[in-house]
Amino acid sequence: MTHIKSFVLAMVITAGSSFLCADKVNFELAGEANAKGDYQTALDYSLKALQADINSSKADNNVSNKRSHELVIGTDYNNIGYFYKKLGKHKEALEHYFKALEIKESKPGKQNRSLTIYYNNIGATYDEMGEYKKAMEYYSKSLDIYEKVLAEDHPYIAGTKSDIGEVYRKMGENQKALEYQLEALEIREKGLGDKHHLTLDSYFKVGGMYEILEKYQEATDYYTKALAIYVKERGVDDNLTQSINERIVTLKTKIPSVKADSNATQKKTTPAKADTVTTKEKPAKVK
Repeated sequence: MTHIKSFVLAMVITAGSSFLCADKVNFELAGEANAKGDYQTALDYSLKALQADINSSKADNNVSNKRSHELVIGTDYNNIGYFYKKLGKHKEALEHYFKALEIKESKPGKQNRSLTIYYNNIGATYDEMGEYKKAMEYYSKSLDIYEKVLAEDHPYIAGTKSDIGEVYRKMGENQKALEYQLEALEIREKGLGDKHHLTLDSYFKVGGMYEILEKYQEATDYYTKALAIYVKERGVDDNLTQSINERIVTLKTKIPSVKADSNATQKKTTPAKADTVTTKEKPAKVK
């Protein structure tokens, strides 16, 4: 799941002065290590921050600070879960994500939008583990909250629908997968425009689902939309642009009407000798 950066969002939770983060140094060092992709170091700092925050909570006799301490500790658990996940240690990640979720759910107001951070993290972890039904359960919980508290064309709704579509694809339920990807695309086109990188991602995913369903004309149509954007942004000689174009050319040979026309042309033209010419193929013209 790529539309939410779980650690970055978690850091926002403790950014306010009303929270009692006891070990801001290790917390910030974890953030710096995360930015560099050094997840083991980030995990080590986060574990130190957690222990310091637990000790601080036990030493604080001010009852009014109790909830603030809990939220800080919950953030620590979330961050630790995130780093375990990045390191491929999914069981440890889930253990800490669920501890974070338990703290968050204990706060009144079940529809609290920040719950979606934890639901998405848990869903993404189950997704990576191949436990797709559990992943679907938590993605769906997140989507339910988003649809209640956000505008209908919000990018987070589209992102979660796309995640659910991907899970359906992995489960082999391709028609449902296509339906969710189309819904995500519609939201992104409406809210972000047809040039946004997330909309481009949807063009690929919708095209991919049509290709899996062997609806090659529709797949070609959506890949061509993606190609048009890449030609403008990267030029015709870019490797990815060339790759997309080659895929479109290949798919067109599978479209019955195009295949029939090609066969008819080959029958009419029978050259006496075929010369082998190596040329750099130009991308198909994008309308």
